[in-house]
Amino acid sequence: MVQLKLGIKSRVVLLFTVFSLFGFDVLASDADSVMRYTKFNVGYYRGFVYPHHQYLQFHNNEYINGIDFRVGKTFPTINHRRIPTIGLGGYASNLGNSNLYGNLYSAYIYFSSPYIDRKHFSFGSNISSGLGWVTKPNHYSENPMNQAIGSHLNAFILLGFDFRFRVNNSLSVFLSPSLIHNSNGKIKLPNTGLNIYSLRFGAGYDIEDDVIVVSKNQHSTNNSKQHRITLLLSGGIKEDDKQKPIQKRVGGFNTNYSYYLGKNGRVGCGVDLFYISTTYEYYTQHEVVENPCPWSGGVFVGYEIVWERLSFVLQQGVRLFHENPYESDYYSRVGIRFRLSQNYVANCSLKTSRLTAEYIEWGIGYDFNF
Repeated sequence: MVQLKLGIKSRVVLLFTVFSLFGFDVLASDADSVMRYTKFNVGYYRGFVYPHHQYLQFHNNEYINGIDFRVGKTFPTINHRRIPTIGLGGYASNLGNSNLYGNLYSAYIYFSSPYIDRKHFSFGSNISSGLGWVTKPNHYSENPMNQAIGSHLNAFILLGFDFRFRVNNSLSVFLSPSLIHNSNGKIKLPNTGLNIYSLRFGAGYDIEDDVIVVSKNQHSTNNSKQHRITLLLSGGIKEDDKQKPIQKRVGGFNTNYSYYLGKNGRVGCGVDLFYISTTYEYYTQHEVVENPCPWSGGVFVGYEIVWERLSFVLQQGVRLFHENPYESDYYSRVGIRFRLSQNYVANCSLKTSRLTAEYIEWGIGYDFNF
């Protein structure tokens, strides 16, 4: 029986998706003159590693202290009412136990966009995706107690809400509740991943670049036809942690319907079919089951935040059938898609359940717009 009990991280993703629904807008006139900016931000993080496994709770003995630096440019051509910023950033912090996990260093691309933008105050969200380097991963002889991260190189994902207060036209201060997820997608075990909840606060400085004229009819790769069906075929690899760590192939087929909200957003739902090969046995109350069926399926709802060819996907799903008891009844997906043309799309996403990464999905899809 499916239980609709969501973890904290899933609730954050769902809340982020709900707020993102208000991140689209339309132009009020045929053309406007808009200033472009280069933005510099420096932030300090204070938080904790969420203990979604008992050994994390046992070993956590430090609060998270971190810093980051970001530089980006505004893009009025994407949306000149709620102007997004796209740029590069770097992050560094401890991981709750410096002797066991070491430190995390990350480089990433970030996207931020306001939902409310006033003269002295703005509220919005920021999304970051990149690579993280953990200094002390698991090692069978040198660091066997680290059961969270098995590799130096990991995927780094950050979701945050921004409350920003402008001191003057150039200087601002901000407060940002944030969720950071760091894992390798089970390419290398162990990989329960680390989830960091923190408050980021700091200051930003904006430099004026130039004034551009934004047209209402400017080209957008988010096809303005209201309805879209995307067929997506994906695959990847993961290590099986039930017997011994051997790499296995995984795959999936995704059918996604989305509805056009504006040039920066689509909302939708869909159906997933997953294939995860299994070569182990598990025990039920009455019998031993060997090699459970590798197929499972579910349904999901989601939101796609669109910046021209690039988009960020947030989805929350529920499995309708699965034989393997180690698979959770609910799952999440966060990912990046790049539209190669009006119809073809490339996909990279992280699929998670029970606050733990399952695997990284690499895929190619086709859009039917009508």
